[in-house]
Amino acid sequence: MHALAEMGRIKAQFAAALDAFDVLATPTVGTPAIPLDHVDQTSTPAGFTRAVNLLERCALTVPNGLTGDGLPSGLQLIGRPYDEATVLRIGWAYEQATEWHNRLPSGLLD
Repeated sequence: MHALAEMGRIKAQFAAALDAFDVLATPTVGTPAIPLDHVDQTSTPAGFTRAVNLLERCALTVPNGLTGDGLPSGLQLIGRPYDEATVLRIGWAYEQATEWHNRLPSGLLD
């Protein structure tokens, strides 16, 4: 019960802090992408995405660049609860203004 109460408090603080904004933009993960064969299924770098789940927010990730090694990075757009339409519109507008969604990571077609 204490954990649920704490989660409610955190959600309320987050909502109050972001009330004036349509979305919060963050990296999708805190590190550059890693090759698939280096993925460790026993852990995850999902700090940004897990927080969204805890806060019961909707979110979308769009491509936003490539590392020096040619691996993709993502931009996470975090919206209000159940406001997927706004998040999708902003993600679509971002993709129209950039070319990242048209670029493939190096080695993908090798």
